[in-house]
Amino acid sequence: MSCYSQLIQTLTSRVMQLNNRSYLSTQLILKRIITDMDIKLTVDLIKPNNRTVRLINVRTNACDFLEKINKNLLFNILKNTLSKHLSGSLKCPFKPFFNYTLNNLFIDEKDFPSYVPECKIRGVGEVYFFQQLSAKFFFNAGVVHKPK
Repeated sequence: MSCYSQLIQTLTSRVMQLNNRSYLSTQLILKRIITDMDIKLTVDLIKPNNRTVRLINVRTNACDFLEKINKNLLFNILKNTLSKHLSGSLKCPFKPFFNYTLNNLFIDEKDFPSYVPECKIRGVGEVYFFQQLSAKFFFNAGVVHKPK
């Protein structure tokens, strides 16, 4: 039996496009308390001249990450955005049979620092339960400045 089937009761996800914006809704219900979870996150910024700058490349314990997230501006923006759309809170340990639901998650450009250049953003995230890869997600985004 895989680690995934032993730990996750439900995991669903859907992306909806509306008015040039993507919205993510997802649901996660765990079968037991999770205390050993790592997150690996890689985020690249691709400038208009196709030069790639790696913004984030980290693998860390999820509980440590959530405790220290306020110390990094980009992570703090992500945490605040998640908090607006999440049922419950992002705190360890993660509870069994609790419905962790993200409803219509999107990144609001008003929350982004004004100095972020026009660019494409590409990222990969991985979730490890008990040191075993259990989920992987990809995302693409873009920053376009509107003329004033």
